[in-house]
Amino acid sequence: MNELTNTLERVQFRESMIKAQDEMREMIARGELKDVLGQCTLTHYFTPIDQKYGCAAYARQIFLPKGSLVIGKIHRHAHLNFIMQGKVSVNTEFGKKYFEAPSTFVSEPGLKRAVYAEERCPSSLRSRPSRDSVAAQSLPSAGRCPRP
Repeated sequence: MNELTNTLERVQFRESMIKAQDEMREMIARGELKDVLGQCTLTHYFTPIDQKYGCAAYARQIFLPKGSLVIGKIHRHAHLNFIMQGKVSVNTEFGKKYFEAPSTFVSEPGLKRAVYAEERCPSSLRSRPSRDSVAAQSLPSAGRCPRP
């Protein structure tokens, strides 16, 4: 079985993450949970298409306050994450992993993940090549960063 093959447990995990995400949004709307999205600054970076290789690079950087939680979207492509400072825990259907700067890890495609900033994480980058810089600019942005 492919490690990304859907299983009942993995589908249930994703459903529980989506439910938690929806509940957090409702709690923010009711004023029961502080929305710190404005403190989670997100910057996109694009390089021009390299004529020799025919592709461009895309990266984004997000600053996460300590205690913030980001439940991300399910991405179609693998991408690199670079933790430049701080500590985060990443929870997926494969379990929880801790990363402390300096650290690099691969986010596999098709996974729903939650990232919790164990410490202020002022620099978390993700990168992936693109053959089309316009297509790279349409990639999904980061999700909410609520904090109690």
